Amino acid sequence: MKLKWLAAPLCISILMLSACSEKAEPVSSEKGTDSTKDSQKSLTLEQVYKKTTEAAGTIKSLSIDMNMDQVTDDGTGKSVSVKSEMKMDVIQEPISFYQKARITPKGEQPEETESYFTKDGFFTYDPTSKQWMKLPDSLTAVLKNLPKTQGNPADQLRKLQQFVNDFTFQTDNSQYILTLDASGDKFNDFIKEEAKKNLGPESQNLPIDDALDIKNVKYKYYIDKNTFYPKRLIIAMEMNVKTAGEEIHSKQTSDSTFSNFNKVKAITIPQKIIQTAEDMPQ
Repeated sequence: MKLKWLAAPLCISILMLSACSEKAEPVSSEKGTDSTKDSQKSLTLEQVYKKTTEAAGTIKSLSIDMNMDQVTDDGTGKSVSVKSEMKMDVIQEPISFYQKARITPKGEQPEETESYFTKDGFFTYDPTSKQWMKLPDSLTAVLKNLPKTQGNPADQLRKLQQFVNDFTFQTDNSQYILTLDASGDKFNDFIKEEAKKNLGPESQNLPIDDALDIKNVKYKYYIDKNTFYPKRLIIAMEMNVKTAGEEIHSKQTSDSTFSNFNKVKAITIPQKIIQTAEDMPQ
């Protein structure tokens, strides 16, 4: 099974943006009461971020539906397009998840796979061999450390303060819309540093500074006005990745919706899978 199929998101955190005093701009002409309109206009970006940060601290589990389109080009004119549909149940701490995915390379038959990640390890179904595989402990250790390396929402908010001038802040009758357009060396350096922190000691042997070049990225968050929970997240990213002496150009867009907050109580790997899974080579 190709490891790139395992690059599906492990969990999606709310991107907490830094505070400023900008008021939300309405993006819809939907009718509403004057009091509703006044309320929408009264919250500043700073207040929305604060409330969203506080709400994020109450999210212990959630479900995610994601659609992703990715196009990669190896520089020789040969490109590969892949469409992915994913459904996930995620428990935040300790991190565990169940994922079901349908992956369709252009011109090929779709492949369906499942993955479990818990304290028992990371198990994924290989549709080619029709066999459950267990990933090496060295890889699962990185995932187990994610909550510690990512820090708390307040830390994330402070880290992104340098991009405050790139934010836009809009609203409609039911949600706040937070958009970050980022590019250039400053954002590139930020992404690389976050990648190193998330990978922990494993990053010491990886040439991240030379291998990763983020051309541009756009995050668009939809935040529920009542709960301040995330409703939807769209990410569009363009980057170059150097690997094995080659440079790969990649464009990807993901569209995720969030639901079932705090209703996912446990992720359990069936014993049959644990007992019959084969070890994936290092």
